[in-house]
Amino acid sequence: MDHIFITNEQADQLLADKDNMVAYTKIGKYRYFITVEMLETSDIWVLDPNGIDYMLQKYNGRYDLAIIYVSTSRETGMSRAIACGQDEADYNDRYEAEDGQFSAFEDEMPWKYHILNLGTIEEDADKLEYIIRKEHRLREVERIPIKYTNPNLIPFEAIEEDKSDCIDLRAAEDVKMKAGDYRQISLGVCMKLPYGYEAHIVPQSSMFENFGIIQTDGQAVIDNAYSSDNDIRKYAAYALRDTEIHVNDRIARFRIMKKNNQSCGLKPSAIWARRIAAALEAQERPDT
Repeated sequence: MDHIFITNEQADQLLADKDNMVAYTKIGKYRYFITVEMLETSDIWVLDPNGIDYMLQKYNGRYDLAIIYVSTSRETGMSRAIACGQDEADYNDRYEAEDGQFSAFEDEMPWKYHILNLGTIEEDADKLEYIIRKEHRLREVERIPIKYTNPNLIPFEAIEEDKSDCIDLRAAEDVKMKAGDYRQISLGVCMKLPYGYEAHIVPQSSMFENFGIIQTDGQAVIDNAYSSDNDIRKYAAYALRDTEIHVNDRIARFRIMKKNNQSCGLKPSAIWARRIAAALEAQERPDT
């Protein structure tokens, strides 16, 4: 994220090409805008409500935007401005100039996330990083080819905001189990993960209480090699009491994680091939 300061003449020249403008707003004597090039080469843009409205009207549906509203109190904003050397009168003028659009924005509440910026910059940066990582995971899921093997299965949906960044998995078959039974319960989905990512499947927190089963492998890790139309995700279940599970019962959840073994730019198979070759070579040496 950069603020680029230019002359009025340069701004007039850029603003003359209206097709190149994505977001525009004016506060006092200052004009703010984003060009198409800026939009295409960045992931985060800092806009006021007027700039957001301009972008949504001009590029509605072209981009999947997540609005993160960062707000603070007037008193906190003033103390920070004064600490940075800004005149109190200038701050009040800017606040009054923006108050109308922000009041309307807060009445409409169009944002997806809200950060109340009253702490340190490090605390707020941590909150912003969490939101960005969450959105990244959700959008990776949206781009993953998914096949459902049961037409009655409820499609993937994110768990309620601010509670988790995992995705629910549901039983794709009706199951009856006796105490002591082991069974791999179909989750009814096949998916092709992006290269370099893996899915971590864990039980729902209420799994044992609701159904009396446990996941035998504790946590299942599935990489992108397990990706054909016949590679159906399953839940390895062991019953500690007689139980029944029905289609669409939530029994697990998963999170998409980036692998940590992408060292030296090699694919995982290449890394292991080098390790095996090194081990075999060591065995053949007479002095080892």
